[in-house]
Amino acid sequence: MSANVWGGTWKIRQEKQGDEFFVVLQGAMGGWKADVWIQIRFWEPRFGGRSLWLLCPGCGRKCRKLYAPPQLVDYQCRTCWKLAYQSSQTAHAFDRGIVAGLLAPMYAAKGYSMRQVEKVMRRDMKARR
Repeated sequence: MSANVWGGTWKIRQEKQGDEFFVVLQGAMGGWKADVWIQIRFWEPRFGGRSLWLLCPGCGRKCRKLYAPPQLVDYQCRTCWKLAYQSSQTAHAFDRGIVAGLLAPMYAAKGYSMRQVEKVMRRDMKARR
């Protein structure tokens, strides 16, 4: 199967070498060529059928998805790229952190506890979304 992506031509195929299976991505774009081999591991779930894992070329970890930056064919897992979900980056931004610590003396003078300060900050954050 081949496709035109990012102004280049790409082919994807499955390859077997000995007992190992690979997904091979080959292509050319803007004067450079890519030849990426990603190993596949099959396993049989407890309730039947057959499923697969992709092995990260960077660390060898089993993954369901691999990621590559735009216009770059360097597929690696979330751990290798140090990716995090946006929700995990902002979920606890105001929990007893620097901001709550800075605001606490001001609110303490008005009779609020640290817990009440955090509650107000969370409510304000939700209102901004």
